[in-house]
Amino acid sequence: MNNQQYLVGKLAEECSEIIKECMKIQQFGMDSEYLGYTNKECLVAELKGLEIMKILLQDAGIIPEIDVRYNDITARKVKMEFYHDLSQKLGMID
Repeated sequence: MNNQQYLVGKLAEECSEIIKECMKIQQFGMDSEYLGYTNKECLVAELKGLEIMKILLQDAGIIPEIDVRYNDITARKVKMEFYHDLSQKLGMID
């Protein structure tokens, strides 16, 4: 295994931890506690881990620096609103 494979594997691991925290929040709520930490605190910790992995991948020259611009954020919000509204129309969201 080379360094790129290692770092990409660690990135996948961080993503899976974020998924796990999202599922716990969906099932038990943001403020539910486990071992002295709320699900919200655990999610924030995992998101920090993802940010650190992004930096390590950039520092290793594996990915370029990511520049998120206002237009990117706006476009993502519009897309999210579209799917939220669709889910609501389908009766999946109250």
